[in-house]
Amino acid sequence: MTEDEREAFECDDGALDVWPEVGSRAMQRVLVAGTDAFVEGWVTVQEGNYRFRTSQTNGLTVKIVLREYLGCEIVWD
Repeated sequence: MTEDEREAFECDDGALDVWPEVGSRAMQRVLVAGTDAFVEGWVTVQEGNYRFRTSQTNGLTVKIVLREYLGCEIVWD
């Protein structure tokens, strides 16, 4: 990826269009108090190995990064 492509992939739009399902982990993350309470950011599962981000802005989107090398984006309309 070029630097511009990577920035676009990593971009965090920062707003919720649709609230997550009640009782889901996504809802629990949204309701945690703090400065990022309403931001769907990247979730680091294991530093340097695996992280992901979900978004419902334009349909359901899941972005995955493995070992900071391989990136994948899955989109459902």
